[in-house]
Amino acid sequence: MKKIPLAFLICLVNCCQIFSQVGIGTTTPDPSSILEINSQTQGLLLPRMTLTERNAITAPAEGLFIYNLDSKCFQYYKGTAWSGCLGESPTNALECSSPASNGGYAIGTPLTSANTITVDVLVNSIEAYNISTNTVNGYSFSASGVFSAIGLNTITLSGSGTPIA
Repeated sequence: MKKIPLAFLICLVNCCQIFSQVGIGTTTPDPSSILEINSQTQGLLLPRMTLTERNAITAPAEGLFIYNLDSKCFQYYKGTAWSGCLGESPTNALECSSPASNGGYAIGTPLTSANTITVDVLVNSIEAYNISTNTVNGYSFSASGVFSAIGLNTITLSGSGTPIA
């Protein structure tokens, strides 16, 4: 039996290229991927859990991705908190218990820049907004802009018109 010198074995091992890609449904995963999934008849099913189950994850990794069964949407962990809903048509919602009015209101006195209402909006999608109230008693409030962050945003609506009652 021939003995193979140890130096030759070390050279042989060091010369071989090692690939760590995994392919599911393909024998040739793309070189830039660590995992490639290919199918024309099936999809990818991510972990699905309730809000309680999601919140019970101990020290979630940044980028952890789940489907939230309670909110019916995808979410990922941002390193310090969970993202808002990611979905086909995320909705932003007014928090109707939060309005606060500012300024003085007197019959026959036109509203000024001091006459505002602030409202909280739960933002799940960064997008443009246009919020307005109906005209009641001769005046109304409105605001427009672009939400700047996911989560709770406070929006200031400016008043216009003259109170009649």
